[in-house]
Amino acid sequence: MESVSEVKCRSLVDRYISNSYLDIIERVQGDIREGLYKRGGVPNCFWNSMRFLGIDMGQTEREEFLSPYAFESLVEKNFVEIPEAKLSAGDLVYFEGELKDREVIMRNNRPVRVWLPYKQVVHGAIYLEDGLIFQKENVFSTVFTIDSLANSHKKYEEGVNANPAKTRGLIKLLWLRGRALPW
Repeated sequence: MESVSEVKCRSLVDRYISNSYLDIIERVQGDIREGLYKRGGVPNCFWNSMRFLGIDMGQTEREEFLSPYAFESLVEKNFVEIPEAKLSAGDLVYFEGELKDREVIMRNNRPVRVWLPYKQVVHGAIYLEDGLIFQKENVFSTVFTIDSLANSHKKYEEGVNANPAKTRGLIKLLWLRGRALPW
């Protein structure tokens, strides 16, 4: 998949990402590099999506990791699903994993391996335009990117299926618009 050109990225940043949000990104990147977040507290894609859209997460300044469950709760309260055809700049792209984990359970006092299905949000991003999204890469990095939705979707699906002996599944995309947001 072809990467987004630097010129296109700069144009998208100029149009959609405010200077104050760029300052937040710069601060977060510096804090990550300096080791100022406790383990498990580094800002993630869910935090980035909610913070970018101005959703109150009820957190203090150093609590910037947002769990998948907290993210799902905020989405339920603040967003409505829309058809892909109505997608526009500032909408939330919700990557929902339809997953199966291989577990060992006891049946008749014997261990048996079974596949247990479940759904869980695996990523959140902001739609910009022309199939491009703004996202925070994995929780352990300082990287915020603009990437094609198709490329990001493919990477997350490959990640879910990286160890098919343990986890496998599909990533379903949902398109969401904030209830009280201006766009």
